[in-house]
Amino acid sequence: MPLLLESANRLHREVQGLSDQLSSPFLEDSLLLAIRHVIAAWEKEYPKVNFSLNLPAQWEPENEIQQDILTKVLDECLHLCLTDLFLSEIVLSKIENDSERCDVAIALHSRKNWHYLTIQMTFPTGFTASIYQRRRSFHYLGKVFQTLMPGHYTLKLAPQTLSFMGQWKSL
Repeated sequence: MPLLLESANRLHREVQGLSDQLSSPFLEDSLLLAIRHVIAAWEKEYPKVNFSLNLPAQWEPENEIQQDILTKVLDECLHLCLTDLFLSEIVLSKIENDSERCDVAIALHSRKNWHYLTIQMTFPTGFTASIYQRRRSFHYLGKVFQTLMPGHYTLKLAPQTLSFMGQWKSL
């Protein structure tokens, strides 16, 4: 019986994870809650990364499809930035020894009729080449954002820094 209960619990977790991948949790309640949920999952997975959020106190509900796209773009951008970083033993040891930092700052704001999502990452020196190798993937992500939101994106890569900014008008 305990084995059956454990199997049922595991199946429930897997179905919940699949559901979260298909549609961001909390999206029906608030984009801000959905973004916090995405970041909380990354913080749990990568505790050595310093995440900071700059979100408004309130956000006017928008088109739910746009909000879902926005959370998926955020999640994919973090995936492109962080997954291989922590596979590198050299970079990981630098971060664990506090000789280098990995910071991710996410901001969401509105000005006039435009909305902005900014993701800035500062990463260790040994990871610069890996980020540059992903430049094409970041551009594809930007094109997806630009097409589906619809909006514009800016991608800036500099030594040890990546900045992705998407801007869009609410539908």
